[in-house]
Amino acid sequence: MRVDAQLAAMLRRYQPLFVVTHFNHPKELTPEARAACGALVDAGIPLENQTVLIRRLNSSVRLITDLCHQLLTMRVRP
Repeated sequence: MRVDAQLAAMLRRYQPLFVVTHFNHPKELTPEARAACGALVDAGIPLENQTVLIRRLNSSVRLITDLCHQLLTMRVRP
């Protein structure tokens, strides 16, 4: 919610800068999260994601595969 064009522009001045996100489930990839990641990537800041496997929440292959594919469409390295 705090990532906007102004913050992305400010962070761009401090290259090299890498940001690691923490998405554990595809439901967390909201339109707001997608917009924030897009703003950072557009500012030239590479994004990676760290996922924690949580039993019965995201421990299925299907769910993790879906999460990784959606992250890639957002230009976030799973």
